[in-house]
This record gives sequence, C-alpha cells and structure tokens, in this order.
Amino acid sequence: LLYHNLGHWYQCPNGHTYTIANCGLANQASSCPECGANVGGINYNLSAGNSANSEYESLYQYNI
Repeated sequence: LLYHNLGHWYQCPNGHTYTIANCGLANQASSCPECGANVGGINYNLSAGNSANSEYESLYQYNI
C-alpha cells in the first residue's frame, strides 16, 4: 500500500527544498531557513515562485 498523506516536497523560488507535512498542501506561509524567501502559502495556494519538487516526490514515497 502506497501512503501519500505524509506530506509533499516543494522548493522555494531559490531552489531550496522543503516539505509540507500532513495533507501536504499550503495553508500556512513561512520563510525559507536557507535564504529567507517566502515558502508555503495560504488557502492551499503556494506562494509566488514556489513549485513542487517532483524529484523528491519520486524518491520519497512511503510503502506501508
């Protein structure tokens, strides 16, 4: 069984990777600890310049 509710991987506008836990959707804004750029988002919309990190998504799938 592949479990997808452990969060999702994203990258800030400067390419630093971060994760959003639980449902994996953006419902809180924060800042990147590496560069200070806006990360996350509100109302399930990513902040401008953020994007899904498909490389990490494919590497970190959880089998239960």
